[in-house]
Amino acid sequence: MKHKYRIVTDRYCGYEAQYKPWWSPFWLECFGVNTRRTIEASEQVARFHAEGLTREGEPKKAKCVKVLGKLP
Repeated sequence: MKHKYRIVTDRYCGYEAQYKPWWSPFWLECFGVNTRRTIEASEQVARFHAEGLTREGEPKKAKCVKVLGKLP
């Protein structure tokens, strides 16, 4: 299942993007703190989060899944 997304007002800069995992009753901020001045900028943050990108729109770094050590 997919996350749900929304944009809410905040008390710092204007707006923030939030997501709700299917398994959680709580809304969480995308990428932690993500306050933006416009709704459009907050929507872009939500879209990057949904696409698995970083908050700057870059692909997330690869993770090591298995260390092979020295091979012959």
